[in-house]
Amino acid sequence: MRLMGGDRDRWRPAGRASGLPDRRGSRPARTGDGTAPVVRDGWTVRHGIHPVMEALAAGVVVEVIAAAPDRAQVAPVIRRAAHLKVPVREVLPGDLDRETGGARHQGVAAVVRPFAYLSFDDLRVRVAGATGDPLLVALDGVEDPQNFGAVLRSAEGAGALAVIVAERGSSPVSAAVARASAGAVDRVPVVRVPSLSTTLIALKQDGFDVVGLDGEATAAYDEAIARGRLVLVAGSEGRGLGRPARMACDRLVRIPLLGEIASLNVSVAVAVVAFAARSARRQGTALAESGADVDAEPPAGPPVD
Repeated sequence: MRLMGGDRDRWRPAGRASGLPDRRGSRPARTGDGTAPVVRDGWTVRHGIHPVMEALAAGVVVEVIAAAPDRAQVAPVIRRAAHLKVPVREVLPGDLDRETGGARHQGVAAVVRPFAYLSFDDLRVRVAGATGDPLLVALDGVEDPQNFGAVLRSAEGAGALAVIVAERGSSPVSAAVARASAGAVDRVPVVRVPSLSTTLIALKQDGFDVVGLDGEATAAYDEAIARGRLVLVAGSEGRGLGRPARMACDRLVRIPLLGEIASLNVSVAVAVVAFAARSARRQGTALAESGADVDAEPPAGPPVD
């Protein structure tokens, strides 16, 4: 059974027992002239048709805000909100601009419950309940929200159990991250820890193989990724892995590049290696089900004259 993070308890209610936000405490106070408050990026807002629909599907929306709700592209969002009994507030386009801080909202936004990160103890519970070989992704110093969101999308697609980030020096989960993740932010847990290197060492003690992605490494990723519990560690595009995270890895691998570009986007690099790891797991499962020895050497080819 895959333990993914799509359950509603990942988003903490921001106010009353009903689950709806207490408008006095969970949203910014209105400005003195009575205009709608600016909802800051990363606080409790999603904007855009697709992000709002994904948030509705995840069950984390407490209010939909719409300008011109009868517009063809907005109407399906309103119908979905009504079906889920999520309140809809119609505002003027200028008010929606202020609600979203001037973001490209496509006429609709959603107030969502504050994101709840998992702790390392939470992660250990999920690992204990997982079947098969769990795959984790850890990010060291990825501060760009677009890259963070894209990594979440790649990690979710590869079946990762969670993505681990440090409390400091990493992008928080924000509206920009949610948009870039294409809904993956609601499906793959994000574990926030005080020290990434200390966490990696603890995971090694729990039986995980910790593999860092480094363009200067001598081993290629397809030569070093094996079955078993695995943590893929990736750094920022500019700095790469920091020394503490690098030292905590069991080994470093690179993705051989045939072109003239020196590196890949961090989300692409994570996707390449994570899907290779998933393929190794699938092959191992198929061999085990066939009764073959998964640790045996492959059969030799025909004799060559």
